[in-house]
Amino acid sequence: MNIVTYNIRGGGNYSKRKKISFLLCSGKIDVCFLQETKIDCVTDSIAKSFWGGENVEWTASSSVGAAGGMLILWKKETLQVNFSFRGLGYVGINITKEGRPVNLVNVYAPNTVVQRRKLWEGLVHRRNRDSDIEWCLGGDFNEVTSSQERLGEGVNQNRRGMIDFREFIESMGVVDVPCVGGKFTWFKDNGKAMSRLDRFLVTTKLIDVWGVIDQRIGARDISDHVPIRLFCGNIDWGPKPFRFNNAWLKHEDFKLFICSEWDKLKFVGRGDFVLFEKLKALKPRIKRWNHEVFGWIDLKIEDEVGKINELDASITNNFGSSSFSLVEDRKEATK
Repeated sequence: MNIVTYNIRGGGNYSKRKKISFLLCSGKIDVCFLQETKIDCVTDSIAKSFWGGENVEWTASSSVGAAGGMLILWKKETLQVNFSFRGLGYVGINITKEGRPVNLVNVYAPNTVVQRRKLWEGLVHRRNRDSDIEWCLGGDFNEVTSSQERLGEGVNQNRRGMIDFREFIESMGVVDVPCVGGKFTWFKDNGKAMSRLDRFLVTTKLIDVWGVIDQRIGARDISDHVPIRLFCGNIDWGPKPFRFNNAWLKHEDFKLFICSEWDKLKFVGRGDFVLFEKLKALKPRIKRWNHEVFGWIDLKIEDEVGKINELDASITNNFGSSSFSLVEDRKEATK
């Protein structure tokens, strides 16, 4: 599961939507949260133009005039979406992933501390009501957790808002996943201020189940905000290399096994082609032989090690009791 969140500061321009679709396609994204679309009526064609293809489903919260607007896009047939929901400053979908209910919530927090507090309270209320559901929140929270997440103008402002935000994170039981690639997600046009307003917040159990690795801060491009990607899943290091084990040659049946399997492989073509295909086909057979036949050596080693440990324990116990007996004999002799 790979999710990206992005405050795009307006999505009515086709060229901007084209750039976003390139970002989503190149990043192999499963779910996308967009904030400040400034679109009062999202249509199917608009959603597809954001995604860059037909394989998409979506839900949206309309803008008010030329302000606001949120959109969630996801791969069709990849997610089992049960329903969508919305409230002040958020829109979400409830999904079932690996047999577990999860709320994916796109957040676009209001500008004032009072309005943000209402948003926090609404989400916490829903969280308490649905305590058996895991949560993944992403978006523009319009707030920071500490002054270290601001730089430049206004760094010491909104201390009440920071406290509210920290209390909200604690009440939701979510974790601010470690980020890489940068420290700030919003930049003022004149370069005199920057803040970490955008992020992902995920419940601990979901981090374990999805194998969340980190959240990656992207480069600034079409907006004064940057895209952020929640990176999940096991890292794919590519196919495991095949290594020949010299110990196989010491097994009495190995050479006979290789000759037998080599004769069974039949390919037609040029000599180099036949050699390549035979070697490629032989690899999985050797791996299977290593597991089924040669692998029993590991069990034999464990068995022998166990016998050695038992013998060692027996010797230690006998030596200890003999030493104790010898000391007692000496005491008796001196009486």
